[in-house]
Amino acid sequence: MPGYEKPRLRQFSSRSGVHAIIILRLFGTLLMSTVLGFSLNLIYLATHPLDSLYFSVYSTGLFTFWGLVLGQLLVPAAIKISDILDIQPKRFHRSHVSHMRMDRIRRSANYRNDRLSCCSLYELAVVPLQLFRRILISPWYWVTSAFVFSTFTAHVTTHSSTTLTHSHLPAHVYPSHTPSFRLRGGFDSDSDNESSDDCGSDRETSGKRKRKASTSAPRKSRKGKGRAVSEADSGIRVTVGKGKAQGLYVDEVVEIQSAPEYWCVPQSDARRAYIVDLTGSPECLESTNAPLTVDGFIKKQCQDSMTGPTGARDEGKLAEVLILNEGEGIPCRRSNLTCGGFYTCSFAEQGHPRGCARWDDDSEDVIAAPIRAAKSAEAKSLVAIATQFYESVMSKHCNGAVEEDFPCGGHAVLRKFLKGRSNGKAYFIGCSNWTKDDDITHRFTKIPAGVRESILRKLFRGEALSDTEDDVVTGPCTQITHSANLPNNKLCPRTHFRDGQHVRGALSKNKCPAKILILIPIDGTDLRAVVIPKAGTPHNHPLFPRSKVPFEAASKYKECIAATGPIGTTTLRVDKSSSTRNILDGRLPQEIHPSLINNRRRRDMVHKARLEKFPAGTGMQAVWTEFEKEKSRPPADRYIHAVNTRSDETHVIITMNPDLAALTLDASWIMVDTTFVVVHGKTNEWKLLIWLDGLEKRTVVGRVWSNRATREAFRLVWDGVFDAIQALTGHVLNFKVFDKKSSLLGALGDSEGAQAQGLGDVLILRHMVPQQIGGMIVTDVDIILMFIWKTCIVHFNRGVFALESYLDDLTFQYLLSFPHLETDAEIQEYYNFCNASSIPKLKTWWAHKKSYPWLLPSLNRQLSKINHDHWDLTPRDTNPIEGSHAQDNQVNSTNRSLIEAILLARQLDSDNARIIMASREFGIWENGNNSIRARFTSQATRQQRNRVKQAESAKSDSGAKKLRAKLKASEELARKQDLEIQSLRSQLNVGLAFNAQAQPPSTPRAGGISFYSLRRAFVHMLFSPFVASWFTCCWSLSTVSPFLTH
Repeated sequence: MPGYEKPRLRQFSSRSGVHAIIILRLFGTLLMSTVLGFSLNLIYLATHPLDSLYFSVYSTGLFTFWGLVLGQLLVPAAIKISDILDIQPKRFHRSHVSHMRMDRIRRSANYRNDRLSCCSLYELAVVPLQLFRRILISPWYWVTSAFVFSTFTAHVTTHSSTTLTHSHLPAHVYPSHTPSFRLRGGFDSDSDNESSDDCGSDRETSGKRKRKASTSAPRKSRKGKGRAVSEADSGIRVTVGKGKAQGLYVDEVVEIQSAPEYWCVPQSDARRAYIVDLTGSPECLESTNAPLTVDGFIKKQCQDSMTGPTGARDEGKLAEVLILNEGEGIPCRRSNLTCGGFYTCSFAEQGHPRGCARWDDDSEDVIAAPIRAAKSAEAKSLVAIATQFYESVMSKHCNGAVEEDFPCGGHAVLRKFLKGRSNGKAYFIGCSNWTKDDDITHRFTKIPAGVRESILRKLFRGEALSDTEDDVVTGPCTQITHSANLPNNKLCPRTHFRDGQHVRGALSKNKCPAKILILIPIDGTDLRAVVIPKAGTPHNHPLFPRSKVPFEAASKYKECIAATGPIGTTTLRVDKSSSTRNILDGRLPQEIHPSLINNRRRRDMVHKARLEKFPAGTGMQAVWTEFEKEKSRPPADRYIHAVNTRSDETHVIITMNPDLAALTLDASWIMVDTTFVVVHGKTNEWKLLIWLDGLEKRTVVGRVWSNRATREAFRLVWDGVFDAIQALTGHVLNFKVFDKKSSLLGALGDSEGAQAQGLGDVLILRHMVPQQIGGMIVTDVDIILMFIWKTCIVHFNRGVFALESYLDDLTFQYLLSFPHLETDAEIQEYYNFCNASSIPKLKTWWAHKKSYPWLLPSLNRQLSKINHDHWDLTPRDTNPIEGSHAQDNQVNSTNRSLIEAILLARQLDSDNARIIMASREFGIWENGNNSIRARFTSQATRQQRNRVKQAESAKSDSGAKKLRAKLKASEELARKQDLEIQSLRSQLNVGLAFNAQAQPPSTPRAGGISFYSLRRAFVHMLFSPFVASWFTCCWSLSTVSPFLTH
């Protein structure tokens, strides 16, 4: 995992080590100055009275201060001078290692790792000895010291008369050498000061300010209890009541044949009753689990969320409805339903939607339009985009595993890449429980390119954003949510910010006063109901989008699915099918009802139709179910003949059309191949193809579906094919070389060794091979295959073409010539050439060819034991079966489920068999231009066309080929030179290491002055920290000389 919870301090670096060494050397300089100062004061006190104690203290401080100042100034200056002059001293000093290029240092034989070296007390103790040794052996120190001492002495003597006139001056007239200064000790930290942003990922947003949810108060409406008995002349009596209220009256009765999507509310006190009669369409009550009731269907059709009790069936609580059968009372249960209302965001304006009163289904688009505007604005807001990504990653926990059976469950944190950036991003989303010892199963999410990291970092930290001044995220929310579409967390899907803080709006319910009364007969055979909306009480919300699919629209689309067929049906195929346009009179499914615009609605209906066709699914369980059905059919109608499974989850399914199986007995050869794109998953389709000489047509006679390509799996394949042919025809399929009565000359396939070996195993197990053939004992699979198997020459050429970039032209053309060699001498020369080759790719290719003893004979007519006439009568490539793959995929498409692929292949084979039977009966050929002569003519035309294309391609690629050859030669030369350089470097390093151990480093001689030695000596003098001590001593002596003379 390329990240940590927090950035960690780097280990002790070479730069930090150099700074530490510089401080230690400054400390040595300070110590040296102090020792010299105290020594001079002791000498002075021994020859002068004690009243000069103040001077000794003053001079000691003076020595110490100037030693420290000069050490700080001269040592860094010496480092810079050494860097500028590019000096390489005999021994590398630790104080300037970091100022030289590391690659140059590492190449040196005297390189010493600074991390392993440190200053010791011994080095501090030998400071005086090294100082005097350098003074004695180098004249440059004498000259420099004399010059500095003379300069400082002259300077002090010039000013001595004004500053120091006698030794008994009062203390307040002594010069002050205590300027304010501050030491800059310590290390220059090169670690990243930026703190990790992961710390803010664990913060909750519960402490952020939120507005209170604003709920619009429902309007009060008058309670309509129905008309009195005295008003019966002007009203229609609906029910028979008890007590003083003698029933319920309405002003209008409307009969309808289906339930509408919206119920219109009368604006006055005039009541309206709707009689819903479903007698003519009882299919609308069908459901997956149990049939719907009439009131259940009415509620399902309504786009408003109407909720309430279904009504009791007790005799004392039933209503006698009079308007259903012309005054005859029918006992009905009463279902009083109330509109479920709507939900608004807590950041919406007070009373939103303001002043809404809906009476009918004519309303402005005040719900979808604001939502569309908000989504469009959020798509253009960087803050909204980053916030949506933040909410997306925070809504899910990590799916990794801490232990084998223990889920992680960690939340998302923002981590920084350890090395550089990835796709321009410095951070990624990781798991809070991840450690460096865990595997890669924990969460790892890259930040999309459109998400700004600075905003995302603040969101994880819980910091306020300063760029949230647009109305997109700070304005009032206009979201209105249907109760059926309410999210589980009841949070607003829009992005909101208040005072720069990200907040989530809570969806609060708003009640709607609209009500309806449904009177349903208790007789289940009576498919009628009376619906009475409450008059004068409109809905207080606009029309919701028509997201529910009504029965009429669903019926139309199901009809389209049935016309397309449930096998292999997808939503796209149904929508684009020509039968769909015919059923819908040229309209699109999305145009018959707005709810079908949603892809999920149509996809659910297609999925339901497929479940009805395949209740056991579309995998192996469905295959077993279909196989059990096949057993109950007569053998002539069976298609699935065997289903073999193994404990390692290997499955082999044998399918064959009975009419096509009989054609194999007259075939001259069989051709086999595997296609990999038909079935979704690991299962592949293996085909058995023959050529019908009389009809001049290729035909796939058998198909096998397997998820393994091993030798054992192909044993099941071949054994199942021979069993199916024998069961359907009553004859055994065999090869002519083994049975003179058979017409099968040979088998042709690609270079797949397992399928050829599986065929040989089955021939032996089924005792189809005689013990001797032409005097040769046949007991081995490799020998059997030499008599019947041919390998496709196109597949052989593909393997050689894969080596083209590693071979020269002559070698490449020579390898391609193997299938055409005609003498044993030419074949032996080919063998010797490949065995002696030193090209790695060629050696690997040749080893594969020799690993199967039957493979090379199956490519060359001279090596093969197949009769030469039989060899010439069989094809040399598998182009016929390769062409059948494309044809079948064009008809049945690809990436199908297993059971659907089998059933579609069954239909295709059945159609093909019927065409062949009709062609045999009436003597009409499908392709009249497919005779032997016509095929030769077509081959010649194709060859000529390919030859022209190859010539044009060769002409255009000649220059590129030369460049590739030159590039290859240059790369080979560069590779050899790199190897030679590496060898010389290793030898040089070994020699230098030996010399460094055998001889100690020599010191430079004092004699012999040159420009280089002068420059080196001067830099050495400045670079040494002890020169600072010598300058300090000279300065101190020049300063105190007037006191000594006095």
